[in-house]
Parts: sequence; C-alpha cells; structure tokens
Amino acid sequence: MQDTTASGSTLCAGSSGLGCAAGLLMGAYGTDSVSSGIQTTVSGKPTTTIGAQLLEKLGVPGEYSELAYSVTMAGGSGILALKSAKTGEELLVNIAPNGKVIGTPKPPKTIEPEPGNGGGKIDINVNAGSKRNWDRAINGDLEANARYHLSNGHEYITDNTGRVTTVEGKLSLTTMDRNTYQQCTMGKCGNPGDDGGHLIASSLGGAGDRINIVLQSRTLNRQDWKRMENSLRSDINAGKDVSVKIDVGYPNGGGIRPGSFRVTAIVDGVPKTYTFKQ
Repeated sequence: MQDTTASGSTLCAGSSGLGCAAGLLMGAYGTDSVSSGIQTTVSGKPTTTIGAQLLEKLGVPGEYSELAYSVTMAGGSGILALKSAKTGEELLVNIAPNGKVIGTPKPPKTIEPEPGNGGGKIDINVNAGSKRNWDRAINGDLEANARYHLSNGHEYITDNTGRVTTVEGKLSLTTMDRNTYQQCTMGKCGNPGDDGGHLIASSLGGAGDRINIVLQSRTLNRQDWKRMENSLRSDINAGKDVSVKIDVGYPNGGGIRPGSFRVTAIVDGVPKTYTFKQ
C-alpha cells in the first residue's frame, strides 16, 4: 500500500491536497481490490483501501472512510449521513452523481427562533440540480421557516408559508443547467405576461432549480433585471469579487408573486443596491 500511495502523490505534484484526492478517487478503485487483497493475504489483517485513504484526505474521518467509499463505488449519490459510534458526532458526506465526494457539509441543525417567523429555522443541505438530476426537495413545495444550503454555495431562506424571502451567495461565471419545465410552470405557462425569472442568473452560477425561480414580470426580467446581471457579469470579467443578497418582498394580501426585490451586491467590498417593483 505504501508504494501505491507514493505513486499517487507523484501524480498530484503541484495540486492541492483536496483537489488531488478528489481527482484520484475514481482512479483508485481499479487498484484497490488487488492491492488490499495482497496486503491482507500477506499480513493476515484487513487493510484500508486506497480510495478510503483518499477520502480521508478530503476530510472524511477514518472510521467513516470505507463506508463512504463503498457508496461512491456503488454509484450512489446525494448526501450520506454518518454518525460516529465513538463520539456520537454526525457527519454529512456530499456525493455527486458521478461518484465523486465533493464535500463534507455540516449536518442540519435547528437554529434559534427568529422574531416573527413562528419558529426556528431548520437547515437543509441539497445539491443544486443538473439535467436529469433535479432534487424534489427544491423543485416543489419548500419547507416553511427553512434555510436551504445548496452545493453551489448559495443560501435560501423561506418564510412561514415556504416562500423564498432571501437568497445570498457569491457569483461566478459558471453556467448552471436550466430547468425549462420549472421556468415555464412558474412563468408564462401559468401567468401570461410573466417569466420564470432566476433570482441569481444561471449564467452567474445560480441554480436551475425551482427554489431559485420566481414569478417575474417579463418586462422586468428582460430589461432592468438583465441590465443589472450584465453589470455584475462585467465586474466579474474585470477580475472583481462579487456576491449578492436578494430580499424578495410579497404583497400584504399574500400570494407567491413577489411585489418587490432589493438586491445588495458587494463588488470588491463596495456595496451596490438595486431596487425593483412589479
């Protein structure tokens, strides 16, 4: 095992430990059955697979690594919840559809109640969707009084009826897959004159899932809102760091169609504020 691990380190020259481990995880599987089998035969004791060792480099504790590795090799995906028999500590292992471990997010927890929201915010960790891989948890009715943490780093907060009231996160030039069905359902297919507008543009790293889509006036979505997105995109292209917080306001009479948006963009530490009504 030592010789095999050493050769893996050579392949990772110039890479970070995290990126290296993630890149080699899938390649490790082919040699694991032979390598660990030989080691076990010679020593008479079970040995840790190469894949499990690589997972440990990703931050997965040793007592979890073999189980997490077996799930990735079986083609599983999603968030694997594990609990330590020794300490009782909980751990979530985020496994992408391609079998790679892409992170170890903190487990959900109940947050102290916030004034006026009728209860504590619950934290929910979900993978941002992609074509043919849309999680129902964020593509249907949302949990009330919840804080959703998506794998793209964006956070969404819902009110006591399950409507998104706030989203915040760092923008990027990574284009996410669109969910055209959800866009149609939330927009023109159900309410003529409206679009299914992304709170954070898919071209700026925003999820294609329904949680990131609201009823938005077609005029607003395709004019002033688009101009704001283009301005922020130009900032990113100029090498600036850009993050946003979007507060979504709803009419006093209720309903799921927002009446206003307040966007606070932080560009290299300098705030810019945009307000929209519809």
